[in-house]
Amino acid sequence: MDHMSVRVIIDTDLSIDDAPALLLAMQSPELEIASIPTVSGNGPGDA
Repeated sequence: MDHMSVRVIIDTDLSIDDAPALLLAMQSPELEIASIPTVSGNGPGDA
């Protein structure tokens, strides 16, 4: 069975809660990760 992958950009601050999700995404055959831009900390809620 052929399946198509979904191309995604994962925007993250790479905090401890994001690391497991990022690892799972990198191992998923359904996802093609196009980019992983990172920032330091969290932005304001109204940004």
